[in-house]
Parts: sequence; C-alpha cells; structure tokens
Amino acid sequence: MASKAMCVLGDADAGKKTLTWHLVFTQGRPVSFHGPSAQYTITGNHDYPRHLEKTNHSTEDIPGNADVALWAVDASADDYGACSSQRLASLLSSGKLRVEEQLIIIATKMDLTNWSETVFAQVAHSFAKIKLAQSKISIVPVSGLHGDNLIEKSDKAAHLQPAGKAEEGGLTVLGAQPLMSLL
Repeated sequence: MASKAMCVLGDADAGKKTLTWHLVFTQGRPVSFHGPSAQYTITGNHDYPRHLEKTNHSTEDIPGNADVALWAVDASADDYGACSSQRLASLLSSGKLRVEEQLIIIATKMDLTNWSETVFAQVAHSFAKIKLAQSKISIVPVSGLHGDNLIEKSDKAAHLQPAGKAEEGGLTVLGAQPLMSLL
C-alpha cells in the first residue's frame, strides 16, 4: 500500500488528539510523524497581551497539501459545527489547505449527545450549506474516547443513517460506516 499524506485538523477541544491516538494504538502499527510539533503554551514570561498570559494555544502548521484531511468537529458544541464549518471553508478557499483525494469531516463526541440523530443531522447541515468545493467529502459520526465507529461499525451509529449513505449539498453523510473504511 502506498503511503499517503494525512492531516488531522479542527477546532480546539474537538477531540483531534483523542481521535488520532485511538486510531494509532488500536491499529498497532508504527506511525512516523514528520516535522516538529508546533504546540506552545503561553505563559506570563513572554511579551504577549495580558489577556493571553494564562491561555494555552496550539499553533498549527497546516501542510500545503494532503492526500486525506480529517476535520474534527465537536458534535456536542452548542452551534452544531456552524463556526467550525466556516473555518474549514476559509482554509480551503484561501488555499492554506489543499486536499488532493478526500476530506472527511468527523463529528466527534457523539457519545456526549447520546448519538442523537438530530444533532448529527444539524452538524451535517452546517457543513453542507457552506458548499465546499471539494469533489469527495464525507461526514462520519464517532466517539474517539470510546472508539465507537472508528475501526468497525458501531451499533450506536446505525440509526443515524439507516440507508448507510445520503447526499446533502455535495456532502456524503455516512452514519453507519466506520471511519477506517474510508481511509
């Protein structure tokens, strides 16, 4: 199998680390990480505005292009991914993120919503209405913490899309298909 460049992006606290490490450890495969980690903690010892002195920030070095991009969105957030979808659209339209093969939007923390069909539909709608100009975009509900719907189909996600697949505004909504089946 040829190697592919993959990036995991998303908003702060969307579950990117939990999702990534769950995938790495459950697969039991060695993974090589290229490039330095770009995470910094801002403390009062630096010359930053006072309101940032006790705030943790992550600076992301977005690759120029990736074969596969995973965009994590917190499904339990109050805005159902509306702000997150705008950020993703901005990165794509500005050219800061170029996805060669596939963009997968991952609705994380579905366990916190009790796998709500309404919540998942609202998150999918938030991303569908911005009309992303990518040819292959999918959205998958997961629980990174518990590993539900990551490697294998989860019974908890089966009711989210009984037919298994639906199109909404160019977005392929996959309820009962696990993330790993797309990679």
